[in-house]
Amino acid sequence: MERAVQLIPTTTGVHRPDGAGATLVEIGGHTADGLARYLLSRATPLKVLEPDTVRDAFQRRVRELVRSM
Repeated sequence: MERAVQLIPTTTGVHRPDGAGATLVEIGGHTADGLARYLLSRATPLKVLEPDTVRDAFQRRVRELVRSM
């Protein structure tokens, strides 16, 4: 959980442990795309559980990033 707090400060998200080596973080944002960009900027493995709009925006941004390489 310490690493998650380093990546997403407690002023930005609510953290709670989710098993060995996993942390759930609840954060909000103005737009799904803006939140997806923020999550990508953390440059760490993660999974967007919900909402679908953020998960879709995140996946779209990842595809764009891969295509640009």
